[in-house]
Formats: sequence, structure tokens, C-alpha cells
Amino acid sequence: MINGPKKAYLKKWFNLLHLEESYERDLYSTNEKEDSSFYMIELENFDELKEHVKQNLNQEPHKPIILKFSKNFDNKDSIHNFLDNFKPMDYVGLIQSSLSCTLRGNIVEKRMKKIKQEDKKFFLGYLFVRCFVNEANINPEKIENINSNEIQTLWRIENKRKSFFPLMRYNLLELAVNPEYQRLYELIVENQIPQFDNDPEKLKPFEALYKKKRGSNLDQMTAIERVFFL
Repeated sequence: MINGPKKAYLKKWFNLLHLEESYERDLYSTNEKEDSSFYMIELENFDELKEHVKQNLNQEPHKPIILKFSKNFDNKDSIHNFLDNFKPMDYVGLIQSSLSCTLRGNIVEKRMKKIKQEDKKFFLGYLFVRCFVNEANINPEKIENINSNEIQTLWRIENKRKSFFPLMRYNLLELAVNPEYQRLYELIVENQIPQFDNDPEKLKPFEALYKKKRGSNLDQMTAIERVFFL
């Protein structure tokens, strides 16, 4: 049974998580509503992909390829709105319908660049994605028949980032209701003063770990040697 203070604590944090989760969904939906092509990006090194598919599709060990995608924006707010949807190591999917091709990979870098042409300026956003063609759905014949000098290949990017909101809700619930974490709840939520056990014998088996391998300074070692008592 969850008592009053614990119930209030959970309600507060669940509401905050709900607001954050809703914001992410609304941001994606708003971008789509205002501009249906917002998540369409151009593959700049298509010829490299074509050659890589020819040489590596059925080869082992599998080799990755770094693909460079770009998108043009009229203002700084738009490019930030786009790039803020992605961060290095995000797992993404890239779809090119006319080629019956779906790539998957991890973002390794993102960049932006301001371009001036006469009295106009615009912004270019770049995403570099590390892909393995053996993990892709590819039609080699369609890719081979594309002339990148004549046709611009636009790909729809989808962020496959795993949602951690369910895990965060579970952790909060465990903190409040699991008796094994009662002491953690008291320390974190009720701000009770921690207690320490200064018995040095308990740390002897771990001395090599925190004194040698970690290269801890004196203050860090002193803190570690005050064994937390939960």
C-alpha cells in the first residue's frame, strides 16, 4: 500500500514524465504537420553507397560505410529544430521508397553550416550515419541503375531511439514501493542524513580497484573508504 507522501512523490514525477513524453511526441507531430518533408534529407555520397553495395553486400566480415546526409533550411531556428531531434549514437532508419531501400545505422556526427549567396543566406544541416549494408533492405538493381548526377535521392529519416519513459516510471515505482529500497527512498526523497561504516576491513578486497586502476586522488579515496551503510 502506498502511503500519502509516497503517493504524492510518485504523482509529481509521473506528471513530469508525462509532460516530457508529450512534448517529444507533439514536437515530432508539429514538424510533420507544418512541413511534410521536414524529415526528408538528401544523400550526398550516393555513388559511394552504390559502390559499397556492389562490393560488400554479400561479403564477410561486414564493413560499415559512413553516409553523409544534408538538408537545407532558410533560418537558424529551423535547422536547430531539426538537428535537436538527433544526437550522436542515435539509431535511425532511412527510407527511400522509389529504390525499395531501407537503411539502418547510428549517427556518428551532426553539423551545421551557414551559406551566403549575394544578399541571401541559408543553413545546411548534416547528419553522418554509420551503416552496415547487410542489415539493410536493399534492391541492388535499382541502386545500380540510378545516376546520381541526374536524380536527387531524398531519404526519410526516422529516429529509432528507445524510449526510456517506461523504465523511468518503473524505477520510480520500485523506489517508492519495494521494501528493499526503503533506505534509498529515505535518503533520496526524505533527505535523511546518510550513515557510514568506517570499518576498513570491508574495503580491502577492493583497494586495487579504486586506488590503482581508477587513479583516484586523496579526496576521492577518502570518500570511497567511508563505506556507505544502507
